[in-house]
Amino acid sequence: MGVTSKKKLTQYERLAGTLRDRIAAGTYARGDKLPSEMELMDESGLSRSTVRHALKVLVDEGLVRTEGGGGAVVGDTPPHHQ
Repeated sequence: MGVTSKKKLTQYERLAGTLRDRIAAGTYARGDKLPSEMELMDESGLSRSTVRHALKVLVDEGLVRTEGGGGAVVGDTPPHHQ
């Protein structure tokens, strides 16, 4: 049984990583609204639940906050990569 050294990322992890990279690169600055769930679904080809899971990961990391009915916004915490 071989074990690969690289873990295969799930779809939500890949999307969260893409959004995290865009935040770090300044594509989305503090206070900027992220694309809507529907826009992210169209862009990525992923389901709504997968997009929501990716956004929840970023919220849990403090990179993004959600505003009731207003979508996701880049938080005030500077992005940090592990």
